[in-house]
Amino acid sequence: MDGSDLVGPIRILSDLHLGHSACALKDVREIRPLLEGAGTVIFNGDTAEVRSKGFKQRAAQEQAKLSTMLDELGVQCTIYVTGNHDPNISDVHYVDLCQGKVLVTHGDFLFRYVSPWSKKLRHCRPRIDAVLEAADAARLDVDLDYRHEITRQCSDVLEVSSSASPRNLRGFVHCVGQEVWPPTRLFTILNVWMKSPKLMAAALERYRPEAKAVVFGHIHYPAIWKRQDRLLVNLGGYLNMAKAKVMEVHNSKLSVYPVIHRNQECRFGDCEVSLNL
Repeated sequence: MDGSDLVGPIRILSDLHLGHSACALKDVREIRPLLEGAGTVIFNGDTAEVRSKGFKQRAAQEQAKLSTMLDELGVQCTIYVTGNHDPNISDVHYVDLCQGKVLVTHGDFLFRYVSPWSKKLRHCRPRIDAVLEAADAARLDVDLDYRHEITRQCSDVLEVSSSASPRNLRGFVHCVGQEVWPPTRLFTILNVWMKSPKLMAAALERYRPEAKAVVFGHIHYPAIWKRQDRLLVNLGGYLNMAKAKVMEVHNSKLSVYPVIHRNQECRFGDCEVSLNL
């Protein structure tokens, strides 16, 4: 999507995971301070758990509250970028801002199996291989739209957890145990965190060589990297034991802030990095 004409300030948030039992937001209205004064808000993938039976009802309730809040705040434009947990939330797979100087993408297209850490991957891998084998390999390397479309197809066959939210301490302990097992899953996650900057830098070189910055999510690791004079920003996520960042693009300037989540309210921390575009 070409977002060059979007009304500013543009705020970008990623990985809210509304409805999920591990979502750090007890109520989506906790992010209201992050949206105040925005002309456009971009939710950069995995906004809501729309694919999981156990979380879907709660996700729909939170989405409804989110829409009402955006209307109350007078946000003129809201864009939902697709993620692997909400691959059909819209037909927007990425956004180019500031005449192509900034790429906004969820980031799941970087990985052959979308979520290499997924506990469901073992029996979904053959179906993902089938999708990729049927795709045009040459086109995947040059066409970002096509790359994202194939990633959406892979997301559709990669099953997500359908477990309901834990209702007591025993259920919580069981849920935590499921998340950290098997032990190799932790090493996979760490490997993804280490490789992501290199993979994203290579993707920019291939698909958007003129871009000065990219903002993504998916891996739930809030960080800022510099690669080949480009700024790479991961916005983390709104999950328990995770941190988040928020990006603002306004008047040809990009700024990144940590999100301070305290007393059931999310606010901007001090600016961590800024870039004139």
